Amino acid sequence: MQRSRRHHNAIAFLMIDLDHFKQVNDTYGHLNGDAVLAELAQILVTGARESDVCARYGGEEFALILHETTEPGARTLAERIRAKVAAATFPGGLKLTISVGVAATDDPALFTQLIDRADQALYAAKQGGRNQVRVADMKGPAPKPHAPRPEAEPV
Repeated sequence: MQRSRRHHNAIAFLMIDLDHFKQVNDTYGHLNGDAVLAELAQILVTGARESDVCARYGGEEFALILHETTEPGARTLAERIRAKVAAATFPGGLKLTISVGVAATDDPALFTQLIDRADQALYAAKQGGRNQVRVADMKGPAPKPHAPRPEAEPV
């Protein structure tokens, strides 16, 4: 992000969540769940450019940082990855889907909001039925805290 801020380039952040992953772990076990996550990571890495950063964000969530990428480019990549995942056969013969939240800006003042806004867009995608891409409105007010995700369990 500092590179994009320093050079005044557009940047996009994709927050990606594997739909119904808890059921995969509960039904097929954690070893198979780990194999599914590894396969998903491979799809994400091969779908991104060499200059992009792909990371496991936590649990079944992944993040992609797309340097020099505007909202239309980020949305196109997110849809392409979503379709690749939906078409893939994961270990154990599983067919799975992802939900994706996208946030993009070329305004350095908004860089710090990218993660929160992508997370809000991801939450909207999951609430909207999953297996979809939602794009954050970067021009509106900063996102409000949302209720825990459906898979979240109280600690």
